[in-house]
Amino acid sequence: VLANRIVNAVEHHRSRRRVERSEQQLREIIDTLPHFLYVVDEEGTYHLANEALAEFHDVTVDEIEGADLADMLDASVADAFQEDAAEVLESGAAKRFPDVEVTDASGDTRVLEPRLRPYEFGETDSAVLGLASDVTSRRERERELERHETMVETVPDGVYVLDEDLHYVAVNRGMTELTGYSKSELIGSHLSLINDDDAVARSKRHRERLLADGISDEIMVAENTHVTADGERIPCEVRFR
Repeated sequence: VLANRIVNAVEHHRSRRRVERSEQQLREIIDTLPHFLYVVDEEGTYHLANEALAEFHDVTVDEIEGADLADMLDASVADAFQEDAAEVLESGAAKRFPDVEVTDASGDTRVLEPRLRPYEFGETDSAVLGLASDVTSRRERERELERHETMVETVPDGVYVLDEDLHYVAVNRGMTELTGYSKSELIGSHLSLINDDDAVARSKRHRERLLADGISDEIMVAENTHVTADGERIPCEVRFR
């Protein structure tokens, strides 16, 4: 009997140590994630948070775990989160939600891309497991790209980009109006579609000169005659960069 008790005690100790190691490994993994990871129950209480989320709020993980949503988020954001969590728990399926703006500890507004999925802890308690990515920089780049594209499309002159083999990879509306070709007809086609052999040869020389010392801010000007889809010949001043 004593021997069995010793064996059981040793096995129990080893099992507890394995659980502790597993929990430690799990903690290391979630704290390594660059995304914000958290578990929030139906009452809006945090039961798990990682270092990334704690750093975002400028608090410790221990300060988040056990806190309420209202302690970490603006009231409107906290209310919206609980509505989303209720939807996920009711459906029983993971869902990606629209971007949400959240104020960080320094007062800056960040754009987060949240995902939620049902999560069970304990025997009867339900919660949601959340993973949110900070997409602020990406959204800013996308808006900048949209502004850039708007400006390019607004320019009445033809604007285009050629690859190293002088095929069109991008054109604006002005280019389609100038040439009479649609974007789908121009993109992928060779420069020779609207230029004669001499113009193509000049374009190659300009390209070689511009790229001889690497990409620079130099702008070269040349005169070409573009041939439209209707066969009309239009003298154009072309600026290369």
